[in-house]
Amino acid sequence: MILKNKNNNFLLTLSIVLILMGIVIFSFFSQKRAPVTPEKASTEIRQIQTQSQSDDVEAIEKDINDTDLSEIDREISAIEKELNASY
Repeated sequence: MILKNKNNNFLLTLSIVLILMGIVIFSFFSQKRAPVTPEKASTEIRQIQTQSQSDDVEAIEKDINDTDLSEIDREISAIEKELNASY
């Protein structure tokens, strides 16, 4: 009788543990992640894409001087915020 009771307790405990593990695994994999939407290309990006193809020093210097990086800190902060929000 004692042996039968121990087997029943073990099977009941094992069943509960397996059910709980199944619930945890299901909830982990069924979490919906927020879709990442690409932002519209800013004028700086469009400007970088339209820079000259020349490898002359003067052309490179002109491209560097024409590139506006004044708001890069704000953009990096926004990217970090978006990455942290996804986890």
